Amino acid sequence: MKKLEILTIGLLSTQLIMAQIPFHEGSLIVSENYGGDRDMVTIHFTSTPENPAQRISSKINSSYFTLSGEYGLSDLIGIGITGSINNYYINPNQLIKTWPLVASENAEATINIHYIHSRRIDAYCTAGYGFSQLNYNINDGSNTTVAGSGTQADIGTTGRLYFGPFGISMSLDACMRNYDHLQGNQPSEETLPASWSSMAYGANIGILYRIL
Repeated sequence: MKKLEILTIGLLSTQLIMAQIPFHEGSLIVSENYGGDRDMVTIHFTSTPENPAQRISSKINSSYFTLSGEYGLSDLIGIGITGSINNYYINPNQLIKTWPLVASENAEATINIHYIHSRRIDAYCTAGYGFSQLNYNINDGSNTTVAGSGTQADIGTTGRLYFGPFGISMSLDACMRNYDHLQGNQPSEETLPASWSSMAYGANIGILYRIL
């Protein structure tokens, strides 16, 4: 009888402790983040009578906003979905003399491995893969735009600090995006981007809420 009482108390104590830990099996957490990247971008341009096809590589800055959700498969593993919008800040070059307006819309699935697990602090490594849509407005006064879909893959690490069900987070990440076929919205005699690949490193901060 005493053994049964001890076992029951132990199980109840464990459940109480796990209920106080923000991330656990069955938990549901939503967050929004804002961050910036340093991107190494390679763009292939189309050929024109004045300019043969060329490839230009450059380092640019970008900013992004994300919305994400995570569900706890276990006390250590979570899966999630993330949607984000990136804005790229590209200078004029020898082929395109204007200041282009470039943005991407992205969605991916993620898996997270939580390696720090306490009542106030939660930290995890993440890996994600998904799809992206790039829109590249030449900003030439004629609304010349190229666009295309591609893929993205990223890895990163995130730390969270909780205040009850609310919290703040900070992440470091690396992300690759590739768009193999960019197509224009209208005929043009200008040199236009035909494909895009990028490797980015960055950081973000955000707020979160634990629903369950």
